Amino acid sequence: MLAACGGAQAQAFDAVRLFGPVEGDGAGTVGAVVIASPRYLGSDERSWLVLPSLDYRWKNGWFAGLSNGIGYLFPSRPDMQVGLRVTADIGRKESRSDALEGMGSIHTRAEAGAFFNYFPTRETFLTSSLRYGAGNDWNGMQIDLGAGYTTALAAQWRATAGVATTYVNGTYMQDYFGVSAQQSASSGYAVYAPGAGFRDVRLTTSLVYSIDARWSLTGVFGASWLQGDARDSPIVFESTALSAIVALSYGFLGAARERSQPCPSDEGRLAPFRCKSGQRGDELGMALQVHRPMLDGRARRPLAEPGAFAPLARRPHRPRHEAAAAVGADVGEQPVHAARAEGALEAADARVSRVGGQGGIAVFAGRAQFKHRRISPRWSAPR
Repeated sequence: MLAACGGAQAQAFDAVRLFGPVEGDGAGTVGAVVIASPRYLGSDERSWLVLPSLDYRWKNGWFAGLSNGIGYLFPSRPDMQVGLRVTADIGRKESRSDALEGMGSIHTRAEAGAFFNYFPTRETFLTSSLRYGAGNDWNGMQIDLGAGYTTALAAQWRATAGVATTYVNGTYMQDYFGVSAQQSASSGYAVYAPGAGFRDVRLTTSLVYSIDARWSLTGVFGASWLQGDARDSPIVFESTALSAIVALSYGFLGAARERSQPCPSDEGRLAPFRCKSGQRGDELGMALQVHRPMLDGRARRPLAEPGAFAPLARRPHRPRHEAAAAVGADVGEQPVHAARAEGALEAADARVSRVGGQGGIAVFAGRAQFKHRRISPRWSAPR
């Protein structure tokens, strides 16, 4: 979703945000996102977009959606996530702004990449992602690095903050911030040949409210600062970009739906949430993907949520983790990814990633603050 706006695009797939172990056949989220961000990286003009969000994860490790792309999460330790994926670089249309007249368009390209997330504690997370294939020559490379912290403020509220940066190669920098001799002649800008380096630094904060067991509302605010050669480009009129995202999402289970049974301390108010087992990744899951509600899988797994920012297939007694609240500690450029808009929050990854990274709104649980139910295969999930 974050990718939906020009400023958010750069952050659109900055981090993989997966939350909680998958139970049954699978689980997903669907919703809508409103994004406000610059028209393109370096623009001093604003853009508003309303976009749909949709993401789904299968129990076998595969995932697909507008927030994380299409990929596979390998079985790993409970405090780690490692996988491969295919994403898309939306590019940049010349018609997006009068300031780009004569610069030509950068075409949409498929990107191949890998990711690695690590959860040092229940409240902290580290994310990394490699993407290759952006730009008109398919040679642009982006390396995204992020870190964040998430905490429960109350039974239905969770806050997340994150920081992220992106390093790009010379090809990517030339396509997005350089000016060739031909472009100079048609646009009037001076010839400019930037080199590889850090493109930007992003800060993101997000707040998630769990309306009920399936619905969540997320707000993300992000700020990004262009760095080095990117900042000095002739087409950059504003090196500091502010972005905001508001997302509403609904979480649903796959075909196999089960009814939960209450934990010893359950009062029935938040039955769809799992009982906490102390797994790090699960609590952070909400930190990496700010917009996805956590559905009850089988009560054996802890609640989780990489922004935006908000893990994957389940292994016996060892759930994977997904951080969601960090939606992107980089919403400044991309996020909510859900609809990779060219240029919207990517800092939300903190989750203004994001407001990651994917499209749903993460529903966070604060240890004993959430009530849980266990699943019984004989009944359908409560509504």
